Amino acid sequence: MKKSVLFGLTLLIVSGCASLGVNERPYVSLSNLTPLGMSLLEQHYQLQLRIQNPSPVPLSINGMAFKLEINGKNFARGVSNKKTSIPAFSSQLVEAEVSSSLFGILRQVQSLSDGQQTHFRYRLSGTLYSDGLMSVSFETKDEIALSQFQ
Repeated sequence: MKKSVLFGLTLLIVSGCASLGVNERPYVSLSNLTPLGMSLLEQHYQLQLRIQNPSPVPLSINGMAFKLEINGKNFARGVSNKKTSIPAFSSQLVEAEVSSSLFGILRQVQSLSDGQQTHFRYRLSGTLYSDGLMSVSFETKDEIALSQFQ
């Protein structure tokens, strides 16, 4: 009984990736972050993500949810319901709005205030959704030198 349940779950997972058109996981990276507006307790940004499809079939996306951490601290969260299709062996820029709280900004300012940091690390993680319950998760970690902003 346990073997048939395990086999069924494995089959479900594999078919889930197949219906998304995923042979290999997509690579999602941060391309740009532009401030849109701010209030006392909340800030809004336009986030530009590059989604690369290393698969031989198109990647159909109906929406996504993600979070952005900077220097190991939560910074912003976002969702998007924009539908897009990324051709096989191709990449595309996708825009989404994210929100951060005053506390997210204060944590970042505090970590930069010591003047010792020469770069910042980010972690972008989330889920790409297709029709129905099909989804594929992603996670990207990278570093950016602060000298690039001077």
